[in-house]
Amino acid sequence: MYLVNYAGALGLFVLIAIVFDLTEKLDGFLKHSLGVSQVWNEYYVHFIPYYANLLSPLFVFIAVIFTGARLAQRNEIITLLNAGWSFGRISRPFLGAALLIGGLNYVLSNFVLPPSNRARIRFESQYLRDPGYSHTRHRHLQTAPGRLVYLESYSHGDSTGYRLAMDRFVGGQLINRLSAERLVWKASCQCWMLTQVTQKSWKNHQMKVSQFDTLYPKNRLQARRLWHLAGRRCLFCWIAMSYWLRSGNSNAKAVSRPKLFGWNIIQGLPFPFRP
Repeated sequence: MYLVNYAGALGLFVLIAIVFDLTEKLDGFLKHSLGVSQVWNEYYVHFIPYYANLLSPLFVFIAVIFTGARLAQRNEIITLLNAGWSFGRISRPFLGAALLIGGLNYVLSNFVLPPSNRARIRFESQYLRDPGYSHTRHRHLQTAPGRLVYLESYSHGDSTGYRLAMDRFVGGQLINRLSAERLVWKASCQCWMLTQVTQKSWKNHQMKVSQFDTLYPKNRLQARRLWHLAGRRCLFCWIAMSYWLRSGNSNAKAVSRPKLFGWNIIQGLPFPFRP
């Protein structure tokens, strides 16, 4: 009964989600003259497992409440207790069903959904999204072993990114961090401008901190190219940023102090996980 309630509630909600999603995106399907089979095979086949896995914990909880309420309404719980069953024995079927559902969610999350999400996002980027639109936020990227990058958000309209950070790890220890409140492409000098920059480095258990109002890293990667490489695939600047950080051909001039900074000492940004 519990699994039937869980599957029924989840299936009904996924069906409702498909109806609302189809209503919202029907114009995009018609605009590109997409057939029913193409939309189903390239989009909704990947749409269903994503939202089923996303909503599964909620409907596990709802199914437990609904099943328990029906058992109590029929006095079946009192009957089982009078027959000598303990609450632990009564809860075993629920625990078994929960383990089964948890195992299925684990397989979906780790083996099925990653390639499925790539196909779904590729379809949305190709047919349903404005190429100049980015919904991506809080992106993390490992550009190389021990070199980590983070950017809170990036706007293609004004070529501006916010809260840029780069971390470099050696042997599992953080040795260098650079953070900037804003990253802006300047067409006048064909370069990036970093503002409110803080540079931290650690050596022999001592931390050295340097702060700069503005940094101008000189590089050949333009904002237009940055978006073209990665933004249209909804990763906005991360793939291109990795090439930029690996290039080793750029220097940065501090406006607040007459000093040069090499990008080779800041190969990553703040990252919440160990590499």
